[in-house]
Amino acid sequence: MTKNASLGLALSLLFSQPACSSGGATGSAGNGGAGGSGGQTAAAGVSGTSNAGAGATGHAGTGGVGGGVGTSGAGGAIGDAGNGGNAGAAGFSGTSGGGSGGSAGAPPNTAWVGTWAAAPQSGGDSYQDKTLRQIVHTSIAGTAARVQLSNAFGTKAVQVSDVHLAKRTSGSSVDTASDRAVMFGGKASFSIPAGGVALSDSIDFAVTALSDVAVSIYLANSSGSNTYHQQGTQTNYVASGDVAGNKDLQNPTTIGSYYLLANLDVKNAAALGAVATLGASITDGVASNQDANKRWPNDLAVRLNMAGSVVGVLNQGISGNTLLHDGAGQSAINRFTRDVLNQPDIKWVIVSDDPINDLGEGSGRPTGAQLIAG
Repeated sequence: MTKNASLGLALSLLFSQPACSSGGATGSAGNGGAGGSGGQTAAAGVSGTSNAGAGATGHAGTGGVGGGVGTSGAGGAIGDAGNGGNAGAAGFSGTSGGGSGGSAGAPPNTAWVGTWAAAPQSGGDSYQDKTLRQIVHTSIAGTAARVQLSNAFGTKAVQVSDVHLAKRTSGSSVDTASDRAVMFGGKASFSIPAGGVALSDSIDFAVTALSDVAVSIYLANSSGSNTYHQQGTQTNYVASGDVAGNKDLQNPTTIGSYYLLANLDVKNAAALGAVATLGASITDGVASNQDANKRWPNDLAVRLNMAGSVVGVLNQGISGNTLLHDGAGQSAINRFTRDVLNQPDIKWVIVSDDPINDLGEGSGRPTGAQLIAG
């Protein structure tokens, strides 16, 4: 699937709205639709007069221009999707027999929502007495943060001794004023069992949309743990000793993969949820410029941000992955629960380029019916 086609499909999925079955007409997307006859400004739909249809529910937005007292049989119009504001109070009642007013908008989102992710794979190097400073590029903002570490493919427990979160300035340097120590169950030092996941406590950390955040992890000894994400398309850093809270790393070596780090989640009251982009190398970012954040899921995050839609975009691509056959970790079908269904506040998935690799399986190439079933 091409970049433009993938983006077009994603936007059509995220912006589609069901049609109303009764009541007044729906307003156009933006700051609200026009009301019925005799309309006046209101925070939500307004009912009609005698025998009027029920006023439809105002969608989340800045509110529509609601219908005032309509003519006989006319229903109040509704405001359509807007820029995240909640619909206001219920509409005014009509004259005798008038329908009910529009309902209030959705309550604030209190769930954790993913702003960045990388699908775990089996392999990679082991580190002893090293700090890994890994750079993630966010999709949506948040007022608090949470880190997820994965030892999905580890053969034994991994001991983690110090984790820090900070805003990246440039290279391996961070803004120390933003630096926060990350606790896991109230502890700075903890272990992740083989096959397990560690979720951090909530961190008082303001996350900015479309920005770089550094997650620094000190590993006293990760020998025997082989969980990483190979194709990072991002320069990450390795330094000796526990320097997770340092502003600068002295003479670090560079790596192009992510180790143990699986997710950065945020709290955002306006978030609509997250979309997972499930695919192979095209989704993962192969051939995209290093450190440019120009993978097509990054472009999708930018377009959603520009449209005022607070939707986390989680890149769950694995280079070389397939839909049906195991490879480069797991097939898309086998990892669907972990990399899609188990993602925080997931609402949508875009299945992308995995089937392309199925068609290159030689004698094991699936039929069209098998691909469709998959």
